[in-house]
Amino acid sequence: MLATLGVAIVSASGCANLQKKKVPQAAAVSEQSAYSQRFQGCMTRLEALKKLDWNSYNENKMVMDADMQSATKYLSMRATLSPDMVNVMDSVYQAKLARSCQLIDNQIFTLLLQQADRK
Repeated sequence: MLATLGVAIVSASGCANLQKKKVPQAAAVSEQSAYSQRFQGCMTRLEALKKLDWNSYNENKMVMDADMQSATKYLSMRATLSPDMVNVMDSVYQAKLARSCQLIDNQIFTLLLQQADRK
C-alpha cells in the first residue's frame, strides 16, 4: 500500500507540474516513470536497511509511514485546491519523500562502511 500511495503522490505531482509547463505527452510519461522508479528504489533500499540494522529500519519505516499518511490527507483534498497551491504542495511532498529516501541511503552507506571497517 505504501508503494501504491507513493506512486500516486509522484504521479499526481508530476502531472500537475507537467500540465502547467505543457510538456509533450512522452516527456510527461517519462518524468512520471522516473519519479515512480525513484520511489520504488527507495522502498527497496528501506527493505535492505532491515538486513543491516533492524532499529534503523523501524525508525525509517515510521517516518515513511507518517509521510505517506500526511500525503494521503493532502491527496484527498488536492482536487479542491488552487493550481498555485497544488504546485507548491506537490513540490513539498516530493521534497519530503526525497529527504526521507536520502536519509535511508545515508544510513545504509554508514552501516556498510562500519561493517567493512570491522574486518
